[in-house]
Amino acid sequence: MSPENVLVLANVISFIGNALFTSSALFKSKKRIIAMQSSCHFLNGVAELMSSAYSGLVQDGVMLFKNITLLFIDEEKKRLKLFTNVLCILLALVGGIVINILLSDNVWFGYLPVLGMFLYSVASTYVFVKEGLSKNKTEILLKSLLIVNGVCQCIYGIMVKLYPTTIFNAITIALSIFSIIRICISIYKKKKNQDNLEDIIEE
Repeated sequence: MSPENVLVLANVISFIGNALFTSSALFKSKKRIIAMQSSCHFLNGVAELMSSAYSGLVQDGVMLFKNITLLFIDEEKKRLKLFTNVLCILLALVGGIVINILLSDNVWFGYLPVLGMFLYSVASTYVFVKEGLSKNKTEILLKSLLIVNGVCQCIYGIMVKLYPTTIFNAITIALSIFSIIRICISIYKKKKNQDNLEDIIEE
């Protein structure tokens, strides 16, 4: 098979994987969601292997390992879940850097998926550990880092010629921005109504 055909096939596989990840939002069952997302990470990993996108392959490989591991951890075992999260963050970070140096000639764009995934994973872990965060603050934090990760993945997808990665992450960025704007408008309206109520009381 010619390199051009391999790249086309890699893009098809990447499209299927990203479509599965997006479709996972339609399900309520945790096991089905994880199964769909795990399928995405596996297929994306195959596509990245075919296109020599090795640092991205490490990120999807670690996420696949994390999803499968968390399936067997009881929800109440928070310390074990935290340990798993931290371990996977370190594996993805160190593994991504080392692989990019050894197999990808230390290309600058090889660090993009590593950086994006690291920042988002740290934010997710912080939300998991930190108690008392409001729903709005939590969502704004996660959506903001999702945007950063999405930008990194978009650029990486272009550089390694896996365009479904760019397309689906661009959609994620747009939806995240819309979500943040919606939250900010809601907070502003709530504050304005509260101020109006205080003015009425004072009168």
